[in-house]
Amino acid sequence: IKANAVCTLAKEVREFEPHLALVGSGDDGLLLHKRIIELGISLLKADGWLLLEIGFDQKEEIATWASSKDLNFNFIKDDANHNRIICIKNREKS
Repeated sequence: IKANAVCTLAKEVREFEPHLALVGSGDDGLLLHKRIIELGISLLKADGWLLLEIGFDQKEEIATWASSKDLNFNFIKDDANHNRIICIKNREKS
């Protein structure tokens, strides 16, 4: 999530989840996601998938970034109809 949103989380999340796991790094909270994606994509088998949970309001930022990297991706919504999981499919290796 974004760093400035930590105070809005439920107490049981805010006080018991590791801060790094919630915020990641960077102002948008996506620095670690981007690093994981960049490394993960290179490790996937042909047609493999990488799935990462994102904050409910991070879809546009991660989609813009993923598009700039020419990644093949889509999103899965949670029960509240928020885009919660980014799914990145590895392109078939030739």
